[in-house]
Amino acid sequence: MGKLVSLREAKQTADAEKAETDAAGKLKAAGAKIRQDTATARDPEFQAAGETSAAKFEQSATDRKYFDRVKTLTDLNNTLQPQMAQWLTPVSSFCQSAS
Repeated sequence: MGKLVSLREAKQTADAEKAETDAAGKLKAAGAKIRQDTATARDPEFQAAGETSAAKFEQSATDRKYFDRVKTLTDLNNTLQPQMAQWLTPVSSFCQSAS
């Protein structure tokens, strides 16, 4: 995402479009990894939470409006942390209760 923003700020449109596609691919891959890692859990509620988190990552990967909202590095810094929390909340609640 940082590379995407930097390229946009530099008005390098073609490279920015490629970086957006790359960022979307990484979000989709993160969702797939979460799904894979939670699918074999013994707790069906944790499996469901993994599926929910994975779907959130994948939805953001296909929602190009999400990428459009991040125009500067400040935007990225202000949006990425809350967005990650929103994506991971379903599975992170299990991690917090285990400690």
